[in-house]
Amino acid sequence: MLRPDQARRASVHFLVNMLEAYFFADIKIVNRVLGTDLEEHEGDVEEIRHPKAELKRHYPDYDEKKDGTRIVEGLDIPRVLSREETCASLRTMFAWVCRAIGEPTSDLFQLRGGRYYEATKSQICNLPQT
Repeated sequence: MLRPDQARRASVHFLVNMLEAYFFADIKIVNRVLGTDLEEHEGDVEEIRHPKAELKRHYPDYDEKKDGTRIVEGLDIPRVLSREETCASLRTMFAWVCRAIGEPTSDLFQLRGGRYYEATKSQICNLPQT
């Protein structure tokens, strides 16, 4: 949809349909904000079927605007992306942004060895190397 000279200024990324999924990869901030005692999800949080319902099961008063905002503000993204085999969609988006702004690929977000999302990882290669 972009003009040819602007084609590398945007990309499309598919994240999970509920940001609450990523909360389960950094459960410390969730426990701090909600006063819960939950444990981190052992599998890939992007595969949790309905993360908001799971959160409400443990904390029925969860308010996505009030509580969700506080959790997102404290979310430790390097921790969320620390396991190479999980969060491929989010990692792919971070890798694209890093490359688009000329930041070197770092191990901070497991961008070198981590799994990328098959449907969108080609957009990273389409960016010019800096």
